[in-house]
Parts: sequence; C-alpha cells; structure tokens
Amino acid sequence: MRFLIFGSGTIGYKLSKYCKVKKIQNILFSRKKNKEVKRYNYFLRLEKQIKFKKDDIGILSFGISDQGKANKNKKKTFLINYKYTKKIIDTFIKKDQYFVFFSSAAVFGSNNLRLYNEKSKPSPQTYYGNLKARLEKYIVENSKKYLIVRTGWVSSLENNCIIKKLFYQLQSNKCNIYPKARTNLIILDDFIKLLFNLIKKKINGIHHISKGFISRKKIADLIIDKTKFNRYNYINVDDEKFNYQFIINSQNRYNKNILENYIKRKINYLINQNL
Repeated sequence: MRFLIFGSGTIGYKLSKYCKVKKIQNILFSRKKNKEVKRYNYFLRLEKQIKFKKDDIGILSFGISDQGKANKNKKKTFLINYKYTKKIIDTFIKKDQYFVFFSSAAVFGSNNLRLYNEKSKPSPQTYYGNLKARLEKYIVENSKKYLIVRTGWVSSLENNCIIKKLFYQLQSNKCNIYPKARTNLIILDDFIKLLFNLIKKKINGIHHISKGFISRKKIADLIIDKTKFNRYNYINVDDEKFNYQFIINSQNRYNKNILENYIKRKINYLINQNL
C-alpha cells in the first residue's frame, strides 16, 4: 500500500508524517518547491509524472479552502478546486484505483434541517460549497472505489481555523456573530487518526469526520476572557446561511472540557504569536 498525497498543506503534510510513523510508504506532492515534497505539474498527465503501482491510493487534500477567498477569486478557485482536482480524480477512475476526496460541511447550506448526516441532500450556498457538491456528485456517479470525506474546521495550534479567524476579528473590533450559529470542530491529530483508519480499510462512500460542535459565541467569549478584546456584534437574521453541523455519534464526541481546553491552548498560542 502506498499513499499518493496531493497537497502539502496542514492535512496533507500531517498525514504524510503519520504514514511514516505507521511505516506506510507515501509520496507528498505539491506545486511548491520543497525538499520534503515532489513537485506536481497540473498541466501534465499524471501518468507521465508518477509510476503507478496497483496498490496506490490517491488522497486529494489540496485546494483553496478559505470560502471568502474562493468567492473573491472564482476563476482561480474553479481551476484548482474543480478542474485540476477532477483531472486527478479521472486518472484514478480510469485506473480503477481507490482514492480519497476531501469535501466539506459547506455542501450543506441554509434550509430547515439543522443536523446533517451522510444521506442528507447537499444544498450549498457558497461558490466553494457548490464546487465541492458538484465533484461529490461526479464521483458517486462515475466511481465505485472512493472515499468522500466531509469535515468542518480541522484545527491545529498553527493553522488557520475558526478560532484564529474570530481572534483577529475581535482584535480589530470587526467581529459579527450569528446568535445561534455553531461550528463543527476537530483537532488535527484526531482527524488524521480517524482518516488514516478509514483509508487503510479502504472504506467506500461518503463519511463525515467530526468530533464536536461549539457555538461561535462560546469561542468568542473564551477569547475575550483571555485577551480583554472588545465584544462582538450580533447579526440577527431569520436564515443563518452558515449554521450547518453534522450528527455526531455520542461515542465519538469530545466532552465539553476537552474541546474548551484545546480552544484555550489555541488562544494562548495566538496571544504569544502577537507579543
């Protein structure tokens, strides 16, 4: 078994390191020059850049993940998140080999349903979510050897996530909160372990990976308690477009203390980074 990991960002890099610990051969691909990765050219056929093995597993962990940036630069987002991603997907479909596509909770948008499972119908409200939903549909209709992973915010101390986003919004006094909005959150190390087990078993289909959800108001309150930043503004709307969350098995859910203690650690890290 060999993992071909496309994308050297937070998840791809961490998964590559975890594979080495578990003694699983892997190649980490990136468009950027780096001693630890192999450069990948979107414009060349995949077969010309990789000598495939029968047990290769493709893992597509690259793309523009910031929904705000995706909406502002739709042309670039389409090329990376859809066109080039589909090109890699088509290669694995053609070879009849197993691959993993990283989707998002953003395939769900605003409707009367507040909790989502794998069978819930996608209803994206953002450009980013729309492209993810289109690729999900394409994969389901054209492949039998795939894992589609939907997740919310995957957080490490260093990476960009909802905690960091709210921290800087509060710092600049530009933080708006939907009163009832909650967000899915999972710690990076836990996400990698759950993901690795699914891939190693070659689980097929669509799977949600998350271990908890927490209100954005609660995250903001924890930040304010630690920093004394100004408080947030409420945005009162009838239809909260970004209030989606997964149904999480009670056996696989963080308890309140684990999640809040992690958020406090992340806040302390951000404070020290700003000293």
